[in-house]
Amino acid sequence: MVNRSPYAEVFPRCAAIVHHGGAGTTQSSLLAGKPSLLWLTCGSNFLGAELKRLGVAGDTLQRKSLTAQKLARV
Repeated sequence: MVNRSPYAEVFPRCAAIVHHGGAGTTQSSLLAGKPSLLWLTCGSNFLGAELKRLGVAGDTLQRKSLTAQKLARV
């Protein structure tokens, strides 16, 4: 557990980024140049659909139905 973990320092070291789809986190994952997988915590699918359209993210998963097995299949 860490108190602070700046995306700009962490994301470039990741093979892929699984995140909640917020605008700031999405921007940071794009700037890092890493593939993303979004699991939504809010009702908007806009960013997930846009990232998939651009070819930089996989399918958007719903938080309530996300399991380790589903994540591994994506």
